[in-house]
Amino acid sequence: MVRYIVRSVHVLLQSKLGLPGGLADPGVRLLDPAAGTMNFLRAAWREVIDSRAPLGAHGMARSTGIELLGDVEARGRATLCRFLKVIGCGSAAGRLSTVHADALAPPPELLAEPFNVVIGNPPWRGRSSNRGDWITQLLHGYRLPDGRQDEGYFRVDGGPLGERNPKWLHDDYVKFLRLAQYSIDRNGEGIAGLVLNHNFLDAPTFRGLRRSLLGTFQEIYALDLHGNRRRGEGDDNVFLGVAQGAAVLLLVKKPGLLPRMLRADLHGSRRDKLWALQRGDVRTTRWTEIEPREPVYLFVAGDRAIERDYQQGIPLTEIFPVHGPGIITGRDALVTALDRATLERRIAELFDHPDGLSGRQAEALRRDAGWREKITRCLVRPFDLRYLFYAGYLVERPRKAVMEPMRCGGNVGLIVSRQSKEEPGALVTRWITGHKVVSACDVSSLFPLYLGVGAERRPNLSPALADRLGDLYGHQPAPEAILGYIYSLLYSDTWRRRYRELLRQDFPRISFPRDPRHFGALAGLGRELIELHLLRDPRLQRPPGSFDPAVRNIRIGAYPVLAQWFRARRGRDLRREEAHDVQRIAEALRLTLEVQTRIEEERLVECVAGSL
Repeated sequence: MVRYIVRSVHVLLQSKLGLPGGLADPGVRLLDPAAGTMNFLRAAWREVIDSRAPLGAHGMARSTGIELLGDVEARGRATLCRFLKVIGCGSAAGRLSTVHADALAPPPELLAEPFNVVIGNPPWRGRSSNRGDWITQLLHGYRLPDGRQDEGYFRVDGGPLGERNPKWLHDDYVKFLRLAQYSIDRNGEGIAGLVLNHNFLDAPTFRGLRRSLLGTFQEIYALDLHGNRRRGEGDDNVFLGVAQGAAVLLLVKKPGLLPRMLRADLHGSRRDKLWALQRGDVRTTRWTEIEPREPVYLFVAGDRAIERDYQQGIPLTEIFPVHGPGIITGRDALVTALDRATLERRIAELFDHPDGLSGRQAEALRRDAGWREKITRCLVRPFDLRYLFYAGYLVERPRKAVMEPMRCGGNVGLIVSRQSKEEPGALVTRWITGHKVVSACDVSSLFPLYLGVGAERRPNLSPALADRLGDLYGHQPAPEAILGYIYSLLYSDTWRRRYRELLRQDFPRISFPRDPRHFGALAGLGRELIELHLLRDPRLQRPPGSFDPAVRNIRIGAYPVLAQWFRARRGRDLRREEAHDVQRIAEALRLTLEVQTRIEEERLVECVAGSL
């Protein structure tokens, strides 16, 4: 992989920047800001030698490797010295430019260097300890000597990113990418070649990053190496023991070049991927030109007409303005149970033996005379309801603004994930929800249909949308009808297949048909599904019996529903009500298949694309 990047940078310097010598050109100033044992520098020097250009002391002086860890930098320097000795340049070892420093808080002499080539494999570390002022400010924008302002990764198209938790923008690899962008942007032209976590290609959080790169570089080459176990990708990672997928990113800044964004994918075994990288470079890779577009600027290939249709839809977050992620208890074994009696007994014991509680928590519990009223139901997986002690002083993240309207079970809410590494899933509930209901990897969010309780209860719907639908259909549809319509789309095989890759990237966008008959038919089928999934449909009151084989492998999002339900109860006898519940769940799944078939038979979803 190192050789692929170095070879690609060499030929891009020749073909795009007009430097015949490539890496050997006297005008090249090369930087590896997270150099480790200097593999990239050594590969760059070998490329110069292989191109039959003299390396010389001047060539080494134009290459700088920065490494934060002193012992690693020393090993890297020793490795370079041995390499020079082998090629007969041992006398030049004293001119090596390896630096023990922090590239994300660079000393002034390094910051002044006009680097026009940046290469390397920076660390991927979500919980970054590199929180210095210089790099943090750089992430939020910089001004160049010519007066041009880059707005950074936390803004997009002139507005704030609007992320509730943009922590992944503080990952170390993002900071090193920003450093490379800044160095080349300041120089006016140049090339970067980096190995990065491939999440930046399509995750919504990185849309400001992608927009910024598109504004800086004329040509962008993104080679997705896949291998992401967390997304369930079925191929190998190029890095042993690493769960996140990798990508090679090549960036070319040369004013006057026609802007292009190119994407390629490499699948297969680790051995096959490394073999292909070792033998190839940017010239031999089969690239596909793509057109990242607002609002998320995805670096992914796709059918442009399909994406255009999809983007005309209304984001789910604009339909249901109040929404948020599911709760995180931080102590499931203490505050949740499969039956109410067990949970009551466990909480009661804490009054005398508050093991594991802080003094503040123990005191709050002792003062809580109505603690039993805080026991409620909570959905943790598809159809898997538990009992929860919903006390703010014991639940780590109670998400009260979203969850309070759900406490009494008289509401209904839609559960989806913003991003889906697995198959996108959706479900409805009457209760508080956990944060992994439909996805094992990504956070599930809840969209309540109503807010408030009693006389203060009101629909959680955009007034502008309600007015638009009222004008379109001659009357404002009931909130339940709107939710039913949306739910029918989320369970339409046709709709999900058509927009599968787009549904993985962000909350769904919903188009509404112009014909009220189409809306009404789909809304009715969706409401039927909702009653089934809330286990309220009268058809579910069947006597116990064997399951229909068709339902045994049905999945919702990441989970095989029945297998997951039984797994959570492994090693214990089912109570009578639990046996009845699982029978109703199985029948609800069987009837779901029938409703989905009717949705497809009506061919109504085909009328939705490109509508309101």
